[in-house]
Amino acid sequence: MSIRKATPDQSGLVRQIVEASVRGSYSGVYCEEAVDMFLEHHSLENIQEGLEKDLVLLSYEGEEPVGVGCLRGEEIRQIYIHPAYQGRRHGTRLLLALEAAAIKAGQRQVYLDASIPGKPLYEKHGYREVSHEQVIGKQGGILDYWRMEKQLYAEGETAKEEERMTKITSRVFGQTRDGQEVKAFTLSNGQIQVEILEYGCTVQSLFVRDKEGEEVNVVLSLGSVEDYEKQNVYLGCVVGRYGNRVRDGRFTLDGITYQLTQNDGSNHLHGGKEGFNRKVWQGQIDGETLRLRYISPGGEEGYPGRLSAIVSYSLEGNALRIEYEAMTDRPTIVNLTNHSFFHLAGGRGGDVCGHQVQVNASRYLQIDDTGMPDGTFADVAGTVLDLRRKICVGDVLSQKDRLLDIVGGIDHCYSFENAAEEEKAWLYSPLSGITMKVYSDCEGMQVYSGNFLTGADVDRYGKELVSRSGICFEPQRYPDSINQPAFPDPILRPGETYHQFTLYQFGIAE
Repeated sequence: MSIRKATPDQSGLVRQIVEASVRGSYSGVYCEEAVDMFLEHHSLENIQEGLEKDLVLLSYEGEEPVGVGCLRGEEIRQIYIHPAYQGRRHGTRLLLALEAAAIKAGQRQVYLDASIPGKPLYEKHGYREVSHEQVIGKQGGILDYWRMEKQLYAEGETAKEEERMTKITSRVFGQTRDGQEVKAFTLSNGQIQVEILEYGCTVQSLFVRDKEGEEVNVVLSLGSVEDYEKQNVYLGCVVGRYGNRVRDGRFTLDGITYQLTQNDGSNHLHGGKEGFNRKVWQGQIDGETLRLRYISPGGEEGYPGRLSAIVSYSLEGNALRIEYEAMTDRPTIVNLTNHSFFHLAGGRGGDVCGHQVQVNASRYLQIDDTGMPDGTFADVAGTVLDLRRKICVGDVLSQKDRLLDIVGGIDHCYSFENAAEEEKAWLYSPLSGITMKVYSDCEGMQVYSGNFLTGADVDRYGKELVSRSGICFEPQRYPDSINQPAFPDPILRPGETYHQFTLYQFGIAE
């Protein structure tokens, strides 16, 4: 794949690519209207004149030209890709090349007119809608066009403070089966973009730029509320009231024994059958922060006390920060975390076995043959769980070891003694060049290699989510800590505030 400047003698070739792109992007009367307008504005004479006066770039697949884009002053003409080669990053490469040319020519602001097929590409790359126009064609078809703009910065330049601020928008994402409306909130700051659903307080998408400058969704996600209601693997959601497991779903607090829902064999997992992941939270925009609230009534899934929970999402440069807070009117136990599955190449290249991983912990929680912690700590040194040096995920999972066999891969809680500002874990995809660092003030972090993804769920892009499709890093209190005297106390009492944070920071490997 390469980008080359078009020459005046390639006018016929340029016209063929543009027409093929138009015909492949519309259907019915809309196609005919678009082609009519194309024929009117893209005669060979006009194209010839453009090749002589403007910068016209061609994108090649091998030696075959398959895409075209044009820059005229501060105006990027619409980018066209042959339909047989759409989805292969030609549009992104052309757009970035045209922006680079504009910067070199001294432009710091560019404009373009986007139609329905191209608008999502431009939005992903930071273009902002200025105006919207509907054009009625000769056959009565209506074509939509959006005027869009973007601020450009040369290397070493930085955006003004107001342009680095997080912008938050909302839209209706869908309805639950019982008729509750679910909103989606998008947070964007020009570096990363995340979409959060009220259903399950879910991270629906998280776009960061790869080494080619293309935006990649680095979390596994589904396409509708219905899909999220059907799935049982906790994609992207907040789990609670108590994340991870409680042995036999039972604990004693202040002399009273409580029985929780048993939804993982005889154990209690991630808050029960109808945990926080299946609730519609109430989202509220608070400046540059999105806060979602849920009130869990006393007795829900067997827990004592009315719990008021708040989860806040915010962007800090190239990082996503999640803060958890909770208050109660009776003594109870709390352990909240996010269950996002990460794939730093956006699913390209198959599973995450090609990723590299590092976990900066010297101890893990020893587990019994059922996968439950037995209340003791074990050193990672000399075990398959020693991830203190960077190692390929596949190299870990390919080993024959009891620690992996018990839970079908990595599904273990690591114990940390380092400070909150120190890096807990690191993940890297050689395919995309994207890195992720994990920070948290929690004493534990469950690392889970997607062992129980079966292919029953299909993501928003039509791909079956099979084993190892993603990997989770879940900072949290220790599982079953209420029943283990050697573990820190997970009890929340009236007048106290539960609080913890997690930060996922992204970058490009040097």
